[in-house]
Amino acid sequence: MPNVRTVIGQLARLWRPAMTLGLLVLVQAACVRYPAPIDVQGVASYVSSVQLTDSVSAATIRSGMPTADPTAPALHATLGLTALEGGTTEVTATSATPFTRIAVTVPGSGSYWDVTLARPTTVATIRLTFAEHLPTSTFELRVAGADAAAYGAPAVAQLSALAVADGGRAQWFSGILPGLADRARADEVALADR
Repeated sequence: MPNVRTVIGQLARLWRPAMTLGLLVLVQAACVRYPAPIDVQGVASYVSSVQLTDSVSAATIRSGMPTADPTAPALHATLGLTALEGGTTEVTATSATPFTRIAVTVPGSGSYWDVTLARPTTVATIRLTFAEHLPTSTFELRVAGADAAAYGAPAVAQLSALAVADGGRAQWFSGILPGLADRARADEVALADR
């Protein structure tokens, strides 16, 4: 039977590793990101704002989904494959037919962003800001153009959410995630109407 002194000596040797392990468990628990509850409904819970890059006017959220018309301008746009939570990205929409409005939609959200352009154009660049806490890890994003009341065929992309570790706002790959920026550029694809 071991004596008391031997048992105390063995416990003393294990005390420091046990404390280190306990501290690591506490640090890990503090680093776990628990998403904030989503209190915004509709498209804004995915894309929190849309703005033309050449003006300060913002888009308007409209309920429902944009009216489709096969004779309206079909947009082509290069959309990335990743949505950085709280980040921004620029999307350049082009069409062979001039358009005066752009709709940004997420199917199933029950609303969409409606951007009115100053004049008819065949090329427009918009800046999308993604919500800081996206409600799903993947979602479909559609960008459509209109020359009157109805919208034409949209450019479509399946996006994957990428969380920012500190939960803070970040500009789209502007040096925050340098290695990932090259990968994101390589992953971009030109998506036309479906």
